[in-house]
Amino acid sequence: MERIVGAVFLAVVLLMVLVLSVKTYNGLVVSRSFCAEGWSGVLAAVRRRRAAVSRILRTMASGNPEERALLAMIREMMRSACTRDSAEWDVGELLRAETELSVNLPPFLVLCERDWEGSEKDDDRRGIRASFPDLSADVEMARNYYNATARDYNTRLGQFPANLIGWVFRFREAEYLESDMWNQTCWMRRPPAAAGRFDCEGEGPPPGVGMA
Repeated sequence: MERIVGAVFLAVVLLMVLVLSVKTYNGLVVSRSFCAEGWSGVLAAVRRRRAAVSRILRTMASGNPEERALLAMIREMMRSACTRDSAEWDVGELLRAETELSVNLPPFLVLCERDWEGSEKDDDRRGIRASFPDLSADVEMARNYYNATARDYNTRLGQFPANLIGWVFRFREAEYLESDMWNQTCWMRRPPAAAGRFDCEGEGPPPGVGMA
C-alpha cells in the first residue's frame, strides 16, 4: 500500500513538474516571439529610412572628388544593407552600420540641402529630405518597442525555473539597442529654410566638402 501511495505521489510530482516546465517553456517562446517581432519592426523602420536616402542619392550629382567619394561611399552602404536578409542582422551589426551612416550623414545633408531652388528633381529631393525626421521618429518608436520586449524576455529568462528551461533549450538573452550608441540627432534635424546651412550639434562638413 505504501508503495502505491509513494508511486502515486511521485507521479503527481512529476506531472506537476512537467506541466510547469511546459508552461515556462511556452512563456519563453511567446516572449521571444514578441522580441523577434520588435526586432523586425526596427529593421523595417531602418530600411524605410535608408530607402529614402537611396531615393535622394538618385537625384544627386557631385562636383569635386571629395563629394564624389562621399556619395560613392554612401551608395555602397545602401547597396550592402539592401542586399542582406533581415535574419542576417544582429544588434551589434545594426549599431555599427547605423553609426557608420550617421557619421557620414552631416556632410551628406550639406550636399542634399544645396541648390533647393530650380528643377523638379530638387523639389523631389526637398520632399524626401523633409521626411527624415518622421522616418527617424518611426525608427525610435520601433527601437523603444524592441527594447521593451527584450527587457521583458530577459527578465523572464532570468527567473526560476525559466533560467533552467532556458539553459536546457539554449535560450539566449536579447541584446538592447542602447540609446547612447543610437545617435538620432542629425536624422531628426529639420531641413533649413536656406540652402547650405548646417547646425547638427554645432558640427560642420569635413574639409573638402563644399557648400554653396
